[in-house]
Amino acid sequence: MLLGVDIADVSRFENVSNAFLDKCFTEDEIKLFEVKNAAERMAANYASKEAFAKAMGTGISGFGFKDISVLRDEDGKPYFVFSQKIRGILNSLSVTEVAISMSHDGGVAVAVVSAKVDEAFETARQCTEKTDIEDDGIINLDFVKNSIPKRKSNTHKGDYGKIFIVAGSTGLTGAGILASKGALFSGGGLITLGCPENLNSVFETALAEVMTLPLPQENGVLSDKAADLIVEKANQSSVVAFGSGLTNTKEVYSVLKKILRDVNVPVVIDADGINALSRNINILKYAKNEVVLTPHVKEFSRLCGLTADEILKNPSEYASEFATKWGVTVVLKSHETVVALKDGTVRKNILGNPGMATGGTGDVLAGVVASFVAQNIPNPAESAVYVHSLSADILSKEVGEYGVTPTKIAEKTAVAINYLQKMKGSN
Repeated sequence: MLLGVDIADVSRFENVSNAFLDKCFTEDEIKLFEVKNAAERMAANYASKEAFAKAMGTGISGFGFKDISVLRDEDGKPYFVFSQKIRGILNSLSVTEVAISMSHDGGVAVAVVSAKVDEAFETARQCTEKTDIEDDGIINLDFVKNSIPKRKSNTHKGDYGKIFIVAGSTGLTGAGILASKGALFSGGGLITLGCPENLNSVFETALAEVMTLPLPQENGVLSDKAADLIVEKANQSSVVAFGSGLTNTKEVYSVLKKILRDVNVPVVIDADGINALSRNINILKYAKNEVVLTPHVKEFSRLCGLTADEILKNPSEYASEFATKWGVTVVLKSHETVVALKDGTVRKNILGNPGMATGGTGDVLAGVVASFVAQNIPNPAESAVYVHSLSADILSKEVGEYGVTPTKIAEKTAVAINYLQKMKGSN
């Protein structure tokens, strides 16, 4: 809550000039001064504007007196009408509501202004503040908020993509759950999780909003007999995300190879999908559509043949070289994740915190990337990385870094997107 108080001497307003009126009050206010107690009303309005400036902490130099009108409703209750400049100030301060109370007695007018602050919005604003800069080398606030569109009222679930996630194995069911939640809380329209059939009941119990497709398996791991079913379902979808918690086996590699050969939609490859790809990187040549790889540094090391230490010395360069050579998007995850596009563009993410260093965080990101691809959101990889890290940063402020868990990151993704939507609306 923000508060501001001001007192004005009524006698100062008893014989004011027209020039003073035109400088300090709007036309609508001046009409209200055509009463016997005009000086008291002027003093109250003037004090209200000063009190508002004190509440905002801007000082009166932050705006003009005529950017504010102090009017009365039919019951005589005062209220503010603000200019676009003032609304911008309110937005920057995360103010959602402004109330005014005024009185006059003993030759003075007193005004008290209170402003309600949206604490969640303010937290998110603080988290994004360091990215509110013009720098094409980083994923900045303007870049992302202008990429994520507002939803139209006359839409349905089919307008937000059909996301097919192939994930999970015995002991690693959490990966499939987290990837699905990442897609769900980032706005995916229809989500289906393809999983080993012996684990289907686990996923159906854990994911009420996600459909499942039981797939052939051996000992709780995806079988190569699942390949045809996966390809069929993928080609009925907007995107396929492959790899989270699948286990690194020859069968998983065989399935991935068929996906790249026969699937016509974009493919997001994560975790064990990347490990499978490292068995034969050349199968990337078969891809019929966009491919997004989301490796951490050790997984990327297996793909490019460099050591983790070598990669960390210049992650942007190596990610860019790989992306342009193979015609893919690379999301190279580290403490400062790098997104490299096949055209050579590289942007670094400077959001995020050490609380994200826990198993499952990357699975959530894979789901968000797939969701944004399916929704045809511009710059889906960069936007997904930013939203994912922003979610974690909001959490860190709320509960501390030790309380940042993948499940909470997935759920907080919706809050991060809501904030970006409000920021977009403030332009």
